[in-house]
Amino acid sequence: MSVTQWVSDLETHFKSVEETARQFLETHVPGLADFARKVESSPLLSVAEQIAGAVDPAAEAILAKALADLASLAPPAPAPVAAVADATPDAPPAG
Repeated sequence: MSVTQWVSDLETHFKSVEETARQFLETHVPGLADFARKVESSPLLSVAEQIAGAVDPAAEAILAKALADLASLAPPAPAPVAAVADATPDAPPAG
């Protein structure tokens, strides 16, 4: 392989990487940023973050299990109204 071909291959590779990075930034980063804002604004997660550094690992495991058990008792979230209407065959058309 000549040096010219090597440089051309390198340029092609980096252009491909650049395009992949651009697509990732456009498609995934906005959703990740929204998720991060939700996480950072959660009072429950804020307290959990404070506890994580303040208690020993055994206590942290107990608290995590208690929260998981509590979450399993929560009723499922209601379906969106549109989904309920779509699932009901006799429902009148929306609108």
